[in-house]
Amino acid sequence: RLTSAGHDEFTILCPWHEERNPSCRVHAEYVYCHACGAHGDIYDVYAHLYGVEHMDAVRALADLAGVRVPESSPESTARHEAMRRTRDLFSIVADIAYRTLRTDLPAAQIARDYLRGRGLTHDTLDRAGIGLLPDWDTARCAIAARGEGGANSGLMAGILRERTDGHGFYDTHHHCILFPVLHG
Repeated sequence: RLTSAGHDEFTILCPWHEERNPSCRVHAEYVYCHACGAHGDIYDVYAHLYGVEHMDAVRALADLAGVRVPESSPESTARHEAMRRTRDLFSIVADIAYRTLRTDLPAAQIARDYLRGRGLTHDTLDRAGIGLLPDWDTARCAIAARGEGGANSGLMAGILRERTDGHGFYDTHHHCILFPVLHG
């Protein structure tokens, strides 16, 4: 059951794990669970719920809507997959930033105080998904922990940069308050 959580945003019980209170946000373009970190678009949710592959979910939902799905070329499939991986990386970074802002870290308290001073309420922070990337490697560690393609994917998405000495990577948006773009 969808429950309104603001303009073009809803909450639901997470389809990826058991829960009593809805922790999953549904936006126009994607679904994100703040409890377990699972995320994706409507096709990913359908694929998970019905145990089918992504393209089978696309075809099934298109069929329900009476829309014909053209056959895809290998190039368009690769391009779509790269865009999906990039979106997934951004979701991972947004999640870790969201969670970090709500910790008792001194940097998180400073950021919350700053945001309150700018007139943002706790409710606004939650609804907008605002977060904090406090360190040089917060996003890099989150990407590595989730096994989402490693540094190369992070570089291509613009989330990571290579260190000038050539030994490793750092977060592009370190020491930043993150305002995720929820609708593209």
